[in-house]
Amino acid sequence: MKTKGAKKGAGAGEAPNSEESSSDDEVDSGPYCICRGPDDHRWMIGCDVCEDWFHGECIHIDKELGEKLIERFVCPRCTDGIDNYTKYKKTCSLDGCTNPARLYGKKDKSVFCCNDHCDTWWGSMINTLPTKAASQKAVEVLTQEDFMGLLAATADQGGWKLGDEPFGKIEGLWANGLPTRPGVLSDEEQAFLQNSAAERLALGNEIVMYKKMIQLLDWANHRRLTAIEKEKMTKDGCGYDYRLDDVSVRHAFAAWLDSPEGQATFTVGKLDTPIEPGDGEPATRGMCEKKRCTAHKGWYKILMSAVRNQIKETATAAADKLDSEDVLRQQAVIRFERRQLENNWVEVIDPN
Repeated sequence: MKTKGAKKGAGAGEAPNSEESSSDDEVDSGPYCICRGPDDHRWMIGCDVCEDWFHGECIHIDKELGEKLIERFVCPRCTDGIDNYTKYKKTCSLDGCTNPARLYGKKDKSVFCCNDHCDTWWGSMINTLPTKAASQKAVEVLTQEDFMGLLAATADQGGWKLGDEPFGKIEGLWANGLPTRPGVLSDEEQAFLQNSAAERLALGNEIVMYKKMIQLLDWANHRRLTAIEKEKMTKDGCGYDYRLDDVSVRHAFAAWLDSPEGQATFTVGKLDTPIEPGDGEPATRGMCEKKRCTAHKGWYKILMSAVRNQIKETATAAADKLDSEDVLRQQAVIRFERRQLENNWVEVIDPN
């Protein structure tokens, strides 16, 4: 943030020659500011984005505010409310003080501008409390002595901290998602975890297949661009490959992957001329060659968006299952640790 009183000030640099800069009455014609006027020795502030200068009067910012509390100034023209906006420094926490708080240096950070204001603020806070309770029975009243005792106790103990876990903590209770001790999980919980893990594995395999769909789309688009470069197809040609019919259809695409056509495609690593014999140019065989085709308009973006959405939904479903497994394990751990601590047992009496 740059400020100046006149063009020849600290933020403006040196004048071309001493004769022109020697006069205090010299006016730089500019233009500057939103008024597009000159630098007429009024206080000005510089924009950190466009580096133009602005009169404080024109943008309704006085000199004291600009020099004390503005950390980064952005003019109205450059302000977008997202990345570029004027940043102000936090003022001192003492009421009535307009100095910046000591939050912008490397040492002795404080929400106050100085130690005196810090002491004044705490003194006023303590003075709002009674010196003693109105009666011996009013134990709920916080007095000045009680408050000072709390501050001293907190300082001696090094601040607040979380207590210990209610039932302790047993280390090494899990290995690869399975308990290392008997009795941690019930039969129903074990079955739930096994089924959930199997379902997550199936969802992971689905994501792998969806990524193969994306690969096939890229290969089809590359084949179209290659045909255009070789002048086998015009730039406004469709280029949709019939082998994309099963993209975004999970079971149908899985069947195509197992077919000779699908296996050959992913073995070679590109979408080549179809295996099935046919007429026409090999470079464009199997592709729609219509110009400005309405049936397949935007096929690449539409199919790519659909497949990516399927990946997102599948990944979310897998994450939800993993979260459910974690919740079950946490509950099982708490229950097991409580049983170990309580050491309860049941005696069964034989009526015979």
